[in-house]
Amino acid sequence: MGVSVFKQSEYRTKLKKIHSKVSVKRISSVLMMPPVSQFKRFDVRALIRKGVEPFPEIRKRVDLIAPGEGLIVVAPFLPSPLVEKLSGEGFASKVERGQGSDWIVYFWREED
Repeated sequence: MGVSVFKQSEYRTKLKKIHSKVSVKRISSVLMMPPVSQFKRFDVRALIRKGVEPFPEIRKRVDLIAPGEGLIVVAPFLPSPLVEKLSGEGFASKVERGQGSDWIVYFWREED
């Protein structure tokens, strides 16, 4: 029923390796982040309250991001699927906790 101590230890070791690789990539990406003045802000909270799916509007804005620019998305929850999707498309991100249950996510194109 439970996981053996050996398996737990092995699992922790694998997690540490993955975390260190992700952390190094994330830190280097954040260091390459454009100035916040070059970001456009899109608050999706009102759309979500109305029951509207915000992704099509986010997609329009993301498609317009030029090198050196970015998009700030303000959401009432952590939009993990959005972060993962855009990461797979070459976007870096930085996530911050907003007020209450809000989240602020910065997206920009990773430079090669």
